[in-house]
Amino acid sequence: MLTQKSIKLSEVNFLEFLYEGFIIQKPGTDIIYLGYGSEVSTGAKFHIAPFYGNSPKQIVPNFLVKTNTSEFERFLKLHLKQKVELEHVKSFDDLFLEDIKFFLDNLNSNSDIQKLVAVTRDLYQIKNNIHPVNALKKLDHFHSASVYGYWCDSQGILGFSPEPLLEKLDDCWQTRALAGTIKTSAESYREVLLNDPKEKVEHEWVITDIKIKLQDIGTLLNIGRTQVVDFGSIAHLQTLIHFEKKRDIDFQSMIEAFSPTAALGGYPSQLSSDYLKKTQYYKFDQMGRQFGGVIALESEDDTFALVCIRNIQWQDSNLIVDSGCGVVSQSIPEKELIEVQNKRRSIMEALF
Repeated sequence: MLTQKSIKLSEVNFLEFLYEGFIIQKPGTDIIYLGYGSEVSTGAKFHIAPFYGNSPKQIVPNFLVKTNTSEFERFLKLHLKQKVELEHVKSFDDLFLEDIKFFLDNLNSNSDIQKLVAVTRDLYQIKNNIHPVNALKKLDHFHSASVYGYWCDSQGILGFSPEPLLEKLDDCWQTRALAGTIKTSAESYREVLLNDPKEKVEHEWVITDIKIKLQDIGTLLNIGRTQVVDFGSIAHLQTLIHFEKKRDIDFQSMIEAFSPTAALGGYPSQLSSDYLKKTQYYKFDQMGRQFGGVIALESEDDTFALVCIRNIQWQDSNLIVDSGCGVVSQSIPEKELIEVQNKRRSIMEALF
């Protein structure tokens, strides 16, 4: 039996890390875990689940590093000295507006569906054959967000997630509703967001979805007060939810039960999933969609899961930036388009 080896950051084989690596930051802390290689059978494991939950992976890396943001930034400055040069190829916002119209037609004609999440993307070309991890240099652009990423050979994903799906606390588990968006440059943005009827309705459906999913997972303990939290140039409505899990439920089962939440898919879950598979966006990746999926760490010290949003994805020289927004019957297409464009702009500003 091969056992995972815990090493210091200075001992990392950087070339092996670039070939097959993992990064994940514990929410609300400066703790960062790095891993690379995947041949051992025991040790801390990474969970990677696509958006639709099919073919989830559990990977135990050969080497695991536990570090902090300051040390990790020094590590990046030492090894990442080249700039990724990009050329914008195409935006697919025209297809996004088609999907918005399709959603609104069905939201207004079908009383069973309450919310759907539309997604769009920008396509870029990497011009200079530099590994996209070179874009990761600073970790403070998104306040309150957690850096994450995983890659192997010539494809991967890298970003800053504002949305922990699950966190194991000392005496219970925590999840959260995160839905409703505004630019922090807007005047009195906190009050505006807290009192926006459309954003409040969208947020409440996410809370309702979590409460329903909890019935199969454990016991609800409490639902916190809805607050506005900043993530760089944009802010969201957030409500913390605490619960106890059933003894016979393992971590992978919890991930599968919670994902995707109504914040990423829609409400109710199964019906919204059926609608998502009829969109123009679904044609890109179909069941292999990674945007809005899950990356998680399960170890003796820490166990938590992040939702894979605010990211770049790449395969060979193609690089994409996805962004999405919740659609309810009160949604205005032009306003939703501005929201997804702002989200894409925020990740490009953070990395490039």
